[in-house]
Amino acid sequence: MKLYTSWFLLGFIALSFFNCSAKQEINELNEVEQMASLPEPQFLKMPIVYQNGDSIFEISNKLRIEGFYGDNLRLHGDEVIIPGKHTYDLNFLYRFKPKSHGYDVMKVKSTIRNKGTWGDPESIANTGFSTIKDLDAVIGDHQHPINVHVPIIRELWMEFEFGGLFNRKWDTKHYFTMGLFPFQLGRGISLGDAYTTTPDLLGYNPANSVQQYAPGFKLSGEIIEKRRLTYDIYFEVADNKAGTFDNENQRMRANQYGHKFNQARGPRILNYIAAARLKWLPWDSEGHWISLEPYGLFDHEKEQKIDFIGDSSSKLATFGFAFESECGDWEFGGEVAKNFGHQNVKGVDKNIVEKELRIGIPFFVNSKVIAINDNPATNDLAGKKAVFVKANQQTIDTSFECASQNGMPIGNNLQNDDNRFRNPYENKYHGAMAVFDMAYWLHRPHAKLALAVGFASGDEAPHKVLTEDDERPHRKYDGFISLQEIYNGTRVKSAFLLNGSGKVPRVLSFPSSDLVGDRFATTVTRFTNLIYTGSALWLKFMTWSQAWSINPNALAYWQDNRTHFFDRDESGNLKTGCARRYLGLELNTFIETMILVDLKFFLVGAVFIPGGHFKDIQGRPLNKDQQKFLDSLNDTGVRVNKVPLLNACPGYFVNIGLEYKF
Repeated sequence: MKLYTSWFLLGFIALSFFNCSAKQEINELNEVEQMASLPEPQFLKMPIVYQNGDSIFEISNKLRIEGFYGDNLRLHGDEVIIPGKHTYDLNFLYRFKPKSHGYDVMKVKSTIRNKGTWGDPESIANTGFSTIKDLDAVIGDHQHPINVHVPIIRELWMEFEFGGLFNRKWDTKHYFTMGLFPFQLGRGISLGDAYTTTPDLLGYNPANSVQQYAPGFKLSGEIIEKRRLTYDIYFEVADNKAGTFDNENQRMRANQYGHKFNQARGPRILNYIAAARLKWLPWDSEGHWISLEPYGLFDHEKEQKIDFIGDSSSKLATFGFAFESECGDWEFGGEVAKNFGHQNVKGVDKNIVEKELRIGIPFFVNSKVIAINDNPATNDLAGKKAVFVKANQQTIDTSFECASQNGMPIGNNLQNDDNRFRNPYENKYHGAMAVFDMAYWLHRPHAKLALAVGFASGDEAPHKVLTEDDERPHRKYDGFISLQEIYNGTRVKSAFLLNGSGKVPRVLSFPSSDLVGDRFATTVTRFTNLIYTGSALWLKFMTWSQAWSINPNALAYWQDNRTHFFDRDESGNLKTGCARRYLGLELNTFIETMILVDLKFFLVGAVFIPGGHFKDIQGRPLNKDQQKFLDSLNDTGVRVNKVPLLNACPGYFVNIGLEYKF
C-alpha cells in the first residue's frame, strides 16, 4: 500500500507543479523555451575553445553522480542500495577549418571515461573470460575484476571531407570516418551502438551504459545538397581472430566432427557488420516535415558459441524502414524491420575431460562416456563416467561421430551418454519487428501527450531441447534478432523492462524435467518476443524560479510466443501448460531541471507490477544455483523468508542524481 501511495503523491505533486506554471507570466514561459527542450533540458555552456590559425581545439567535461535504491528489480526478491556512483567523461575535439572552405575539413575526437560504484571496486570493469584447465581437464571459465578507477577510451575517431582533402570545392560534401564512434540504424533496434556495455542496474539513461563504441569505418555524404538526401555506408569489426598467428592456430575445434586431430582455428576468422542507409527529407516547411530512412545490414559471424566457441556460424541480413514527421501540433514516428539469413550449427562431440573426486581421490574423467562394468585396470566403475586413460581414449577418440550413436556401447566396456553427439543443422531467420508512436501538443511547448505500440516476434530458444521428441535440424526461427540494441522507447519511454542491461528477465519455455542435460528455461532481455503499448505525458513549466521537465509514462507488456512448462500428472504422463501472455504494467516518471547553468538535477522512479505470466511461472528455478538452493531446502527442511526465485511481487526503484557539464 505504501508503494502505491508514494506513486499517487508523486503524480499529485507533478500536477500541482503544472497548475502553478499556468499562473506564470508569458515572458517567464519564453525564458523556459530558451533554457530547456523536450525531452531534457539543454546544456548551454560552450566547450573551452582555443584557435590557432585554421586549427580549433575544444575541451569539455561532464560529471554525473547518482544514487540508487531498488527492490525486487529482477523479480528475484533482491534488494539494492547504491549510496554513490559516478560517470566522468572528458572530451577532446580537434577541427581543421580552413578559411578557403568555410567548413570543417578534418575532425579528430576522443572521449576518456571513468566510471564506478563507490565502495564496490569490482563493479568498475572485468577482464575477459579465460578457460580454466588442469592438464587436459576443463574446469570452467573465470575472469578477474579491475579494482581501481582506471580511465578507458570510450570514443576515438578521425573524419575528413574529400573535397577539402583534395583542395576542391564540391556542391555536395562527402566524409570518411574511422575509429571508435557511435552509429545506429533507425532507432537503434536493428543495429545500435551498444558495442561494449557495463552491467548497469535499471536507471535513467541506457545509452550511458555504453562503455566503448565499436571500431569501424563509415563513408557518408550528400546525394542532394543541403542534406535533402544523404547516405551512410558503415563497416564494423565486431571480433577479429585473424590478427595473429597464435589466434589462427589456437586449438578451438577439437569437439567438431572430423577435427579430433585437426584442432586449429584456421585463417580469416573475422566477425563483421556491414550496413547502409539513406536519409531523405522530401518535405520540409515551417512546422511541417517528414524524414525517411530505408536501411539494410549484413552481420557475418564466423565464430559463434552454443556449446563450444566456433561450433556455429551465422549470416544475418536485416532490412528496415524508419520515419519521423511533424505536422503542426502532431508528431509521428516509427520503424519496421525483417530478418533474413541463417545459422549453420556444426556437428559436435560434447565429450570433454572433467575432474571429479572418488572416495577423496581426484580422477580425470570423460563427461559424456560411461563405463559399463568395473575395470580395475583403468579404475572405471560401473555406471560412472569413464576414466581418462590411454586405453579408454583410443576407443573414445576414434568412435563414429553421429547422434545415432548416443546411448550406444563403444568398445568392450564403454557406452556413449544419451546426448554425447549433436548433428549439424540449420536455423533460418524469419524474425520481424515494428514500433510506432505519435504525439499531440496540448499546449505548445508546455504539454504534450504521446502514445506508442511495439511488436517484436518471438520463438523458442533455437538450440534448447524441450522434450524427448523435440528435433531441431533445419528449422525456422521466428524470433527477431537485434544487434547491440538497448532500446527504451522514444516518445513513450521505459525505465524498467526496456531499459539497459539490468532489465527484468523474460522467460522462454521450460524444458521437460526428465531430460538429460540442461533443463532450465532460457531468459531474454533484448527486443524480442515482446508486444507493448503505452502512453506518456510531457510537461515543461516554471516554478520556484526553475525550469522543470516531467515525463510520466505507463506501458503494458505481453509475450508474442507463449511460455510452455512441463509437469507430470498423477499417472506420471508428461503434460504441458502455457503461461499467460500478459507480462505486466510499468509506471515510471522522469523529472529533471537545471539548478544552475549546466547543473542538471534528475530523478527517475519506476514500478513494475507483474501480470499473470509471472504468476504462472513463479517459484521455478532458472539456473543450477537456484536448483541447488531448492535441493538444499529439501534436504534440511529449513524454511527461509526470502527465496531467490522468480516471483510475482511488484518491483520498484528510484534513481536520483546530478549531472554537470563544464
